[in-house]
Amino acid sequence: MAFLLAHTLFFVRHGQTDWNAAGRLQGQTDTQLNARGCAQAVQAGRTLAKLVRKSPDSACALDTVHFVSSPLTRCVDTMAHLRETVGLTPLSTPTDPRLQEIGFGDWQGKTWSQVVSDHSDLVEARKRQLWTFQPPNGESYAELAARVEAALAELPGNTLMVSHGGVGRVLLCLIGGVVRHQALTASIPQGRVLVFQNGRADWV
Repeated sequence: MAFLLAHTLFFVRHGQTDWNAAGRLQGQTDTQLNARGCAQAVQAGRTLAKLVRKSPDSACALDTVHFVSSPLTRCVDTMAHLRETVGLTPLSTPTDPRLQEIGFGDWQGKTWSQVVSDHSDLVEARKRQLWTFQPPNGESYAELAARVEAALAELPGNTLMVSHGGVGRVLLCLIGGVVRHQALTASIPQGRVLVFQNGRADWV
């Protein structure tokens, strides 16, 4: 599947939280950045400033780029640190609930080893049908992609988006030219910027 994006999208995954560090599935649980996560947000801001300064496209100037974030605290705070790093006010960034992380349902708060131990049959089913698999009371990547695609359709121009690892993976499918099975198992590092442009996805 593919979505034609006419603009440039700068994607940043939120910085690290204590749940990230512990290997817990966060999903839509509202967790906060730890000290390392704050530093990663600052690093992403420095990278973004360099990217924009190098761009020949005046529409990529920081004061004309659209900013949008998942409403979860770890993303809102990442955006605030990022904007402050590039010299913009850290406040009043629009949020979009469609950019929340994939819902892990009953698995949220557990480590992956706990999920494997408690639900080995479901883990095997997930491996076979990763795109459509739903954890108990959770959602599938297919459902996540549908809401992310709807959000993409409303972007007004070049955009900086702060969101989650699962959102980054479906963006690779939708606008990054990456085949589904590779995108859904891709690493989405924190503290870096993923640039989507002209049907490509490039980490910087």
